[in-house]
Amino acid sequence: MKELWTTFIHDKMLIIASVVAFLSMLIVTPDAMYLSYFNGRTLVSMWLLMMVIAGLRRNHFFRWLARRLLQVGDKAHHVVLALLFFAFAMATFVTNDVAIFITLPLAMRTLRGAGLMQYGAFVAVLVGLAANCGSMLTPIGNPQNMFLFSATQLTALEIVKTTGPFALLAALLMYRRVSTHLPHTPITIQEFKPLSAQSKRNIALYLGALIVALLAIGNVLPLYPTAGVLFILTYLVYPHTHRHVDYGLLLTLCAFFIVAGNAVRMDWLAAYIVPLVARWPFTTAFLLSQCISDVPTAILLEPFGAPPRFLLLGVNLGAWGSPVASLASLIVFRLYKREKETYPPAFWPNFIRNNAYFLLLGLLLALLLGYR
Repeated sequence: MKELWTTFIHDKMLIIASVVAFLSMLIVTPDAMYLSYFNGRTLVSMWLLMMVIAGLRRNHFFRWLARRLLQVGDKAHHVVLALLFFAFAMATFVTNDVAIFITLPLAMRTLRGAGLMQYGAFVAVLVGLAANCGSMLTPIGNPQNMFLFSATQLTALEIVKTTGPFALLAALLMYRRVSTHLPHTPITIQEFKPLSAQSKRNIALYLGALIVALLAIGNVLPLYPTAGVLFILTYLVYPHTHRHVDYGLLLTLCAFFIVAGNAVRMDWLAAYIVPLVARWPFTTAFLLSQCISDVPTAILLEPFGAPPRFLLLGVNLGAWGSPVASLASLIVFRLYKREKETYPPAFWPNFIRNNAYFLLLGLLLALLLGYR
């Protein structure tokens, strides 16, 4: 209970979501229908995934993997491209937030060691974009995808078909930006400590647990019994694994579920939103995400009949926009500020330039593909 309270008072997004949920409860009196608001599969899937990923992080698996990847080249632009590829790939199955937490500190240390911290803000912004772009490709890449995958008839293949062209566009744009903005000078990568025998054993177990978790999330195995079994197994390996789950995010989603459920029951609000969603589903999702972020937009608009593919693309492409459109962007800035010898004032100009560049070309592609 103490940990949950600590999480609450330090999580601004959770506080805002809780206040909005409370205000909506003043309009729609709590009753038995509230129980139908919550998407249990989404919450359990996210909890299960975060628990397994926490075990892998604790045993330094992702840090080891990233440093192995850095050996692909000895030039600055090659190393940065490898880091961006790593963030992109990791985000497809460990979520964009986790990919950023893993990749960004490593990228900053690499640049500092090479004497290239003047490019710190530029690289930090691209790490955030890489994570957001990679996460849009899979049902488990980010919270909005997990919700839409659980709450609608979207399949994993449909998600890839919908977001794939945009992820490919982003990958090409990142390659061009890095190749033209970073020097092609050689740099030295510091040696890293090998994994201990115990860590290797734990990693093997957690990777097996991750595969089982993905099968459960993909409906190949029953989700709830699988979650229970994996909880017991991970508890036996490390009893405190569950404490590293981001319960603030889960509570924030619960608050958004309450807001969305109550919004559907407000006739005056439904009368305003339904025509917008029916006529411009992609545009409505995109614009709303610029104001209230991607996850709450998905949860709010889904009950109003927004076509899943249009809603999926609207919130994911919207994440390339304003600083509040994606929580990942705020995480990038927070981590960047923590790094010593960096230059925080340079962050937002780089953020605006790069995000605008990606977003304008992404919107053009959406227009060409018929999204409205």
